[in-house]
Amino acid sequence: MIYPEKIRGMVNSLPEETDAQGFKRIIYTDALLRIAAGLFLLAGFFIK
Repeated sequence: MIYPEKIRGMVNSLPEETDAQGFKRIIYTDALLRIAAGLFLLAGFFIK
């Protein structure tokens, strides 16, 4: 299982482990995945 504390700790440790460009890429990838999941759920709701 994924716990919020675990995710928060991982995100807080990323700036020390990666450079600014890598960190920005991870944030954008996460945002795109969340948008895609939201669109998928909306499509499932409207297509019955």
